[in-house]
Amino acid sequence: MKTSVKNLLATTLTAIVLASTASMSVAAENNNSNHDKNSNRTGINNSNTHNVTTLSSVKNIRNIALSGNVKVLLIQDKNESVQVYDNYYAKNAVVQQYGNVLNITSYAAQRLTVVVHVNNLSSIDASGNSSIATYGKFNLLNLQVSLKDSATADINSNTVCLYSSVGNGATLRLSGTADVHNASLGSLARIDMVQFSAADSSISSAAAVTASAVVTGPQLLKDMIITDDIAFLPVKK
Repeated sequence: MKTSVKNLLATTLTAIVLASTASMSVAAENNNSNHDKNSNRTGINNSNTHNVTTLSSVKNIRNIALSGNVKVLLIQDKNESVQVYDNYYAKNAVVQQYGNVLNITSYAAQRLTVVVHVNNLSSIDASGNSSIATYGKFNLLNLQVSLKDSATADINSNTVCLYSSVGNGATLRLSGTADVHNASLGSLARIDMVQFSAADSSISSAAAVTASAVVTGPQLLKDMIITDDIAFLPVKK
């Protein structure tokens, strides 16, 4: 009788362990599946999505400074957090908040991808080979975008005041609206404002700006693309 009880107890424990292991495996697969779906939705390479470091202690991020070989995706969210899609410690990369500034730096050959959930952003500073883009439209009071070297930015926002500074070799693509937009462009800067409009705008460039066609009548800022040192305006029919 004692032997039968022992055998029954051993069998029951084995069944419990196997059931628990199976449940944990299913849960892990579901989490990875959901994570992959979110990664696909935001355009993140799935090869790095299984090695993610989440920094949830960040708060009140107002400024983002990125340099080197990094790619940053911005999502407007009241619950601020940072997700680093790689083992950035091993690459001597820096993803750290100092006061209201979030610094992101990496000079590794493989680009470091970072997703930043931020509520109220006021400035973006990008240099090196870095790139930054908004996911969805941001609603902000004021925003300052400064690009240097070969940095690129794709910003979709509704702002009261937008200031952009685009240095030589840098590229800025704007969409959305602004009440006031002031821009300063280097001689080799590239800026695309086809999907952007501003009630009041001022653009200064280090290079002479010429028109490809003479246009009569008022023109909206969104109808103009400035690329390098040439401004293209549509011919009015």
